[in-house]
Amino acid sequence: MQVDQYDLSTVVNKGIFIQTVELRQCELEGRSLVTKKPLNAGDIILVEQPRLRYLIEPTCRSSLSPYYSKRLWKQLKESVVDKDLELTPGVPAAMLAYLALKDRSSYDFFYYPDLDQDHTTVQSVKEACTSVVATVPEFKDLDAKEMATFILKIYGNAHTVSFAHERKQPTHKRRKERRQWYIPKFGEPYDMSGFYSELDASDNKQQQRSMICLMTWGSKFAHSCAPNMFLQYEPSENVMVFRAVRPLAPGTVLSFSYLPEDDMTLGGLVCGTTVLRQAKLRKFKFFECACTRCQDFDWSRGQDTIEKCQEVYYRQQHWECTQCRTEYPEEKISFCGERETHVQQMTLAFAALAHGLKPVDEDSLRMIEPYMEDLLHPEDEDEVPVPKHHWTFGTIHAVLATYHLKLFPQFFGKGLAERFGMVQKGLNEAVVYLTFLNDHIWSFPSTSSSSPGNPMTAFFAGWRILTIVMDSVLQGTQRTVESDSDDDCSSSEEEEDLQSTIELIPMPEDWKQPTSQMIDIVQSGWIPLVTQIFHARRSPVIDDMMKRINEFVDRVELVSAL
Repeated sequence: MQVDQYDLSTVVNKGIFIQTVELRQCELEGRSLVTKKPLNAGDIILVEQPRLRYLIEPTCRSSLSPYYSKRLWKQLKESVVDKDLELTPGVPAAMLAYLALKDRSSYDFFYYPDLDQDHTTVQSVKEACTSVVATVPEFKDLDAKEMATFILKIYGNAHTVSFAHERKQPTHKRRKERRQWYIPKFGEPYDMSGFYSELDASDNKQQQRSMICLMTWGSKFAHSCAPNMFLQYEPSENVMVFRAVRPLAPGTVLSFSYLPEDDMTLGGLVCGTTVLRQAKLRKFKFFECACTRCQDFDWSRGQDTIEKCQEVYYRQQHWECTQCRTEYPEEKISFCGERETHVQQMTLAFAALAHGLKPVDEDSLRMIEPYMEDLLHPEDEDEVPVPKHHWTFGTIHAVLATYHLKLFPQFFGKGLAERFGMVQKGLNEAVVYLTFLNDHIWSFPSTSSSSPGNPMTAFFAGWRILTIVMDSVLQGTQRTVESDSDDDCSSSEEEEDLQSTIELIPMPEDWKQPTSQMIDIVQSGWIPLVTQIFHARRSPVIDDMMKRINEFVDRVELVSAL
């Protein structure tokens, strides 16, 4: 079926889109968009404006949340929290958006669950809507079933995007003074999470916000845990851009991931196993995923040596050796059950602390290193170490790298960090994480061409650690030198005329190997592909990332030769 038979009013690149895709009834994916012609990495497939946008966590009344108030938001959250914690704030945000819709009957999509379906999420949404309509005055004239159906359409079809919200001048000029005035009366309202804002000057200007975008045509792409497209929201033009990430033959089903692509969400493309991904899709997208990645070995859930086999991975309800294909029952797998669940939960909890996503104090920070090390090398002989083939192994090293390279120097001083060799430790740990991303996420060890990996997911996950590495190396290979601008000045004038310059210093020998390993990973695969993917439509964000990486590589070459 040709797409020009349907409404294309939200599509910006209509000509290219019509020439590139068609609708087909696919055996596995159902009714989906398929490419009509060969595509290369970086080719633009769709540029579309959302039909509906709203914030997941609104904080004030705005064009995106016209009915927001603290009272209403609290009531909506309370109506859902008893049903399912994971549905908050998603369902309340969708309810608030539904209240603002003018034409509620026009939001129709290929697939969404029936309200009579025996599904935990469906029934929880249905009950929450019934409760809100019965108890919240603003919703009393609305139909609970129609609102529940709309919310399930959102869960089944919408995209979650993150964008940088520019913060202008404060609305209240004396806000800071008022806060200080209230501290003696009510206590200090801030926790140590504010510590990170002070350290990062850019945080004073930008704030990451999460937003739901409902797309007419973007919703018709299939899901894959190893997608062949990358989508990026561009706030300046209010468009979602879908790009190919690898060469695609005609007839290929176009796919992106319905799951979070970040490195902080359990059950997403980076943090989690096939079992966790499938459970998340089953709960929030209402289908059983059977993509190529889910059918393959789970390269993020491996076990170390078992009997004669060196590498055993989970695969479709059983564990199997990648070499001899011997199958093992679950009772043979030491890192499984409660131990695996505990490690996964604690790893992400400490990752949230390390990256400032949760309130943190000095006592919490002191726990990071010993706790993470104990997961890798437990003192209790009955506890199983984290296998090097499991996703938590890489993430634990990312947490430790963040702690050694960033948090320890900030909290306890650069002098003490230098004395304990924190940079060397952090660089070695960062190598482990980037290598894991490269070998298990960027591309998979599978010999099957149908399992090419998730390159852009790995790149953005690695960027979080790479920026910390780059800052540490740049700061550690330079020093500030003060010099007089005028030799004839008086002593008082000399003090005023002192000028600071940056002087490069040699890189410590023990930094060279891990730094070189990381640069090899970035230069050999990451930079060429990312550059190609964004060649047709430039992105200021990607341009800045490439610029920073190139400056880092140049600096390493300079200081290595000193």
